[in-house]
Amino acid sequence: MKIPNLIILFALFMAACGNNKPAAVKSDTTAVMHVSPAPARVIDTTRNTDVLDTIHMLLNYTADRFFSDTVEKDKFNITLYGKGILTGTVVFEITGHDGRQLNKEAFTATDLLGDMEDVLNTKQKIDTINARMAHFFDENRFVSPAIGDNHTPENDYIEADESEKADWNEIKAIASSVGFFYNYGYEGTYGIAYSKKKKKAVYIFESD
Repeated sequence: MKIPNLIILFALFMAACGNNKPAAVKSDTTAVMHVSPAPARVIDTTRNTDVLDTIHMLLNYTADRFFSDTVEKDKFNITLYGKGILTGTVVFEITGHDGRQLNKEAFTATDLLGDMEDVLNTKQKIDTINARMAHFFDENRFVSPAIGDNHTPENDYIEADESEKADWNEIKAIASSVGFFYNYGYEGTYGIAYSKKKKKAVYIFESD
């Protein structure tokens, strides 16, 4: 898939690793950018979790953010499990204010290094993983509305799946929707939003 607005995505990726605090907007989110997202699809809540070591918890960060609701906040949680930071597994979860699981993803800790894995020494890798987990839920990663009025999905994707088209149209029609954008993998950027119809998170953007 062609990556739209690559320069803006790269700027978001770099800014998310820093400590700058953007101005607050309605629903406790910050509208720092709008990308032209790919069509939504349901997140696989069991991906890469079949061999997860949950005995050894090495790092954990949480944040309360508006996502599925504009009145009550949901719980965002990211945890690194394993016997070593560089060999561990990261689990990213969202639990709704009513206790429902809205999202669950798992990926290797070194995926947080992006394209820097081959240029950092061991200490730098550990420090980078810790820092990126610590800033994973920074407020400037949350955008409202999740899909801007002037944004359209790429036609070859949206026309291939009626379910994805329905997800896209649902979220775009909600002015109070919140999109969360995050990074892992080699230059991977992902965006998710809450689908009221499916009662879980769906993708609104994905690139790698």
